[in-house]
Amino acid sequence: MRGRCSGREDRLTHGGQPDSPAAKPPFGDRGGIAKASISKSFHWKFVERDDIAPAVKALKDRADALYVCAEPLSVINRVHIGALALEARLPTMYGIREGVEAGGLMSYGASFSDQFRHAAELVDKILRGTKPGDFPVEQPTKFELIINLTTAKALGLSIPQTLLATADEVIG
Repeated sequence: MRGRCSGREDRLTHGGQPDSPAAKPPFGDRGGIAKASISKSFHWKFVERDDIAPAVKALKDRADALYVCAEPLSVINRVHIGALALEARLPTMYGIREGVEAGGLMSYGASFSDQFRHAAELVDKILRGTKPGDFPVEQPTKFELIINLTTAKALGLSIPQTLLATADEVIG
């Protein structure tokens, strides 16, 4: 993340509750693009709200960027995490837009509004007689990139124009 904005490699960390399936490494076993662009990746863990501040503080000198997993405790505390990360001058990336709206740097993930619209279409089909078992398993088809320029400026980062041009929404 920061590497794409500053031209150097990152020490990325991802965080969430250790037993949450949503807190698994977002890039698999450091494969694909992560292997090419992240020099070091590790997991920061918290079990309750009181664990978050010490965890972020401990990351200040160990990480260049945070990926905040979309699991319940992280989502509930996204404003708190965003404020702590900004204070520690750590850019944050989320898989949900609410993290960026709460002060994170950027998010890339499935569009919940598109998924809700699709769910309504499926409910309509069920009410018209289609059996739920007749629907195929589907993956999201619409993804959103959201960037918070206010946070970027506060961190002293300049976001490339090509990235801003591809964003679905730019805040600030």
